[in-house]
Amino acid sequence: MKLWSAGSNAQGQLGTGDQEDVHQFTPALFEVNGSPQSLAPGDVTQIACGANHTLVLVHSRSNGSVSLWGAGDGSKGQLGISLDVGKNTLHFTPLVIMKEIYPIAKIITVQASWETSFVVLRSSTHDRILSFGSNDFGLLGTGDTTSAPVKDLLSVNEVCLDHLFSQPTTSLRVAHLKAGPRHVLAVLQYTIAEADAPQEMLIGWGAARNGQLEIRNPSEAISDKARSNGPRRVPLPIRITRWAAPVSVIDVSTGHQHALVALNNGSIVELGSNSKSQLPSWHGSQKESHTRVRCSWNNSFVALGGHGSCVLRSYGRNAHGQLGRSEAASNNEISLSPSFGIRDIICGSEHCLVTGSNNDSARIEVWGWGWNEHGNLALGHTEDVHTPCRIPTLGANEGGSEGESDRIVDVWAGCGTSWLAIETINKGASP
Repeated sequence: MKLWSAGSNAQGQLGTGDQEDVHQFTPALFEVNGSPQSLAPGDVTQIACGANHTLVLVHSRSNGSVSLWGAGDGSKGQLGISLDVGKNTLHFTPLVIMKEIYPIAKIITVQASWETSFVVLRSSTHDRILSFGSNDFGLLGTGDTTSAPVKDLLSVNEVCLDHLFSQPTTSLRVAHLKAGPRHVLAVLQYTIAEADAPQEMLIGWGAARNGQLEIRNPSEAISDKARSNGPRRVPLPIRITRWAAPVSVIDVSTGHQHALVALNNGSIVELGSNSKSQLPSWHGSQKESHTRVRCSWNNSFVALGGHGSCVLRSYGRNAHGQLGRSEAASNNEISLSPSFGIRDIICGSEHCLVTGSNNDSARIEVWGWGWNEHGNLALGHTEDVHTPCRIPTLGANEGGSEGESDRIVDVWAGCGTSWLAIETINKGASP
């Protein structure tokens, strides 16, 4: 598998071997046995992007192991304990973050804030969240509010969770973990006794002045100005709310100062600021049980329905075309070809990508819009894009018809960056 990248590259976060912005998709390089190569050492399954660093989760096909790789800025320890403080890496390099006390744990999730990184480790009954990098706004989640001196940055911390429970848990899973630039949300699934049905708890930590860690009640006349006088930072995770079966969380997304949580009953929980009209004030029903939510820094996107029948709506700021539509568009809907079936929506800081196919074709297409100052839409230029346009992917497709040997496996977006996972298949063979 290959990983292609485009966009902002000031600290080498694209992994292309230099620090020049890239305006078209270009293979990222992985340093294997001391030599950079364009072939990833396994299947790329997750990518997390901070301000100027990137984390990649790679699954080995040969033995099923999971490894963490990083590129870009490591000056705050956000690339783990294996790199010297102040060192950038221009290729994706294997990272060391595991402590000896977690010998059998497996990384299942990776996330990144501005200069802080997070991984979820899974063992037999209890998940753990590890943090490393900057402690701005208490993002390390340890309860400490101080910023570590440079000499102490190369450490890995465990986010505190035990204080959230009045009794010991028999099982604890991190069902969702999403990091915005300055705050983090997590959904915990847990049981107190063996026979109990699992419950879910929404927790958060980090920046809080704009209500990022509070559920916004539309019936309360609380202005964003009043919210900004709240606590500036929450260094120890707090419980925001919780649910019991049959209600459960199906999707979580974080913006700069807001967040959305979609439930299986079709409703959306809104948190934080609405200063850019970024909150959809959505009150769904069971009919919208396929609701998906996505946030960019100052925008929200709500997708209703499944592949082939998906309606996509946008809310918030439009200075760089982030809405993907006219602000006067009916029902806030983003217009795509009627034959184009949306599979997924991917938000970067101020740009968006959608994946899908036409007329039930297996061939994956990528469309995008929004802020493009760094060429992050991979269109070969740096002009903003105000309505969805098709992104050239150098012939990559899903389908495996004769003469076509690559297919798009997954797509991600970050802070002025875009990413494609590309799998090469034998020409003329089915994938």
